[in-house]
Amino acid sequence: MRSLTLHPASLVAGVVVAALGFISMGQTPPLNARTVNVEYLPNPKDMLTIRGGSPFTVPQGQIFVLTGLGCSTQPNYCGGVIFAVDGVPEVIAPASGPTNVTTTLIPVPAGLTVHGGSVVAVVDNCTMAAQPCLRAVGYLAPQ
Repeated sequence: MRSLTLHPASLVAGVVVAALGFISMGQTPPLNARTVNVEYLPNPKDMLTIRGGSPFTVPQGQIFVLTGLGCSTQPNYCGGVIFAVDGVPEVIAPASGPTNVTTTLIPVPAGLTVHGGSVVAVVDNCTMAAQPCLRAVGYLAPQ
């Protein structure tokens, strides 16, 4: 009977290739993962400004893409702006500046979309109240 011998360099090379294969497979998303690719240049009529105190329901069959968040004036609130989806805070724009308020709209990292039927609202970070100066801007895209 013949004995099995392993060449050490071949064994190490095989283990490295197998490890790289397992690592690369771990980086692929699961088959059931849902991603939304918005390949749509917004038409000006699809642009929205959601004001504090005016919740907005995203129409069925469309998604809302958030592009900016902030405040239009110097309000009387303790700081920060929250973009909430169905009552759950999703994005917080922190207060800034010498008076501790966000007085301009700041861009939001790409990727936040809200599906049709969801209710979005803009509130302040301290009291969770809807101040009229708060703003969220974005656009509607087909789903």
